[in-house]
Amino acid sequence: MTAPLLIQILKMLFFVLVGFVLRRTGRITNDQSKGFSIVSIYVIIPCAILLGFQKDITPGIGGTLLKYETAILLIHVLMLGVYKVLRKTFKFTPSEGVSMIYPNTGNMIIPIVMAILGNDYLIYCGMYMMNQAVFIWSHGYSAIAGESKMQLKNVLFNPSMLASMAGFVMFVFQIKMPTEVYNLCNMAGSMTAPLAMMTAGVLMGEVTRKDIKSYTKMPLMVVTRLIIIPILVILLLKGLRLTMFSALPLEAFIVLFLSTMAPPASTIVHIAQVFTDDAKYVSCINSVCMVFCAITMPIVMALFEFII
Repeated sequence: MTAPLLIQILKMLFFVLVGFVLRRTGRITNDQSKGFSIVSIYVIIPCAILLGFQKDITPGIGGTLLKYETAILLIHVLMLGVYKVLRKTFKFTPSEGVSMIYPNTGNMIIPIVMAILGNDYLIYCGMYMMNQAVFIWSHGYSAIAGESKMQLKNVLFNPSMLASMAGFVMFVFQIKMPTEVYNLCNMAGSMTAPLAMMTAGVLMGEVTRKDIKSYTKMPLMVVTRLIIIPILVILLLKGLRLTMFSALPLEAFIVLFLSTMAPPASTIVHIAQVFTDDAKYVSCINSVCMVFCAITMPIVMALFEFII
């Protein structure tokens, strides 16, 4: 599993490099790259999520998905605990803390799961994203924006959530896409990684060495997001596999782990752009973690395979 993962990460970093070069040479601006994000958020990722729910109902799958949902919630409880520790111990700002606990499950993990495990296991990605969307647009949003009330509209009507809910309904009632529509979604879904990674590269092109040096907490955040949190998740998953969750297929545990070891969610950057004056800083956290994940993800994946 480690070797295929490394190959996929290197492919993604190629597109990061493309975006970086385009920005550094002035071929594209940060504002122009927002078009990539819009297309990805409103078209590409929803198509990939819908694909994941095009799965046949098999005996026992209901119990499997219920246990998987429980495991997802336990992981988010762990994440919220980490957030409180980070805020109290290291004096992280809300933007820093939220960036650390919510990974880029959509842009980063969906293409990896498609390449390594196949479309049949995208349903697990869809379920994780559906849960994370609720937490990001409730806890994450209120923390960064400084608001105490959950924005229900943002929770229910963001594109990923709508696609997840529609896909889940189609799965329950076994509504299958026509072949051509399925092929169209598959074609769109395959664009997830290139668009997302080029956008990340453009953001990296905005960051200078002076910026990075001024962010004194950056090394701690990189280590926390890419190493400490994945190790904590491994320990949690190991405990789950020794209990009633042992009935879950290994692929479910792999998707769970992949979903939690990615760089920070790009959604956090969008929220920070609207509600704070440190959006550039949040983008820098995202970009630096993106670079170092090429080193950390294969290592923590090898650790996962050894322990789990």
